[in-house]
Amino acid sequence: IFRDNQAGDGGALTIEGSTVTIAGCLLVGNVADGGGGAAEFGFYCHAEIQNSTLVGNQAGSGSGQIQLSAPLTTLTADRTIIAFSDGQAVAVGPEDVAFSCCNVFGNLGGDWTGNLDGQLGIDGNVAEDPLFCDLEGGDYSLTPVSPCAPGGQPSCGLVGALPVGCASADFVAAPTEGPIPL
Repeated sequence: IFRDNQAGDGGALTIEGSTVTIAGCLLVGNVADGGGGAAEFGFYCHAEIQNSTLVGNQAGSGSGQIQLSAPLTTLTADRTIIAFSDGQAVAVGPEDVAFSCCNVFGNLGGDWTGNLDGQLGIDGNVAEDPLFCDLEGGDYSLTPVSPCAPGGQPSCGLVGALPVGCASADFVAAPTEGPIPL
């Protein structure tokens, strides 16, 4: 869990010149002065994000969630939720980006934009409210009717870092767009 960190770039993570896999992680409420509220991937970085949840991260400029800021940088994401940031979901230059079974939703600066454009609706990618149990209360587990719960997208299985964690009756409605109050 990377929660409530603050940095110049990459509120939770800044990585350069490496190959990195981020798996089963929750990145929430991180703040960057520059790009990448959750993560900034720089020169010659090859990043893979699997079964992770990025929620409510913020950046002063660039992306509220993920920033790819250098040439020869690649990003793949699989079964990951990227939701409710104050900026664009992923800000990239000409880098190589490939998403599968991801839910990108409610990011004020745009969801499936830039290099993500054209990936919505293919390979299991959706833009639907993830239906967290209690977004404002900080419970990022899923309701049974979440599109990210197993069965929500049958070919994908669980999308995100956390499983179903509440009954539908316990669900607290979330704001329909924009960053979450921290």
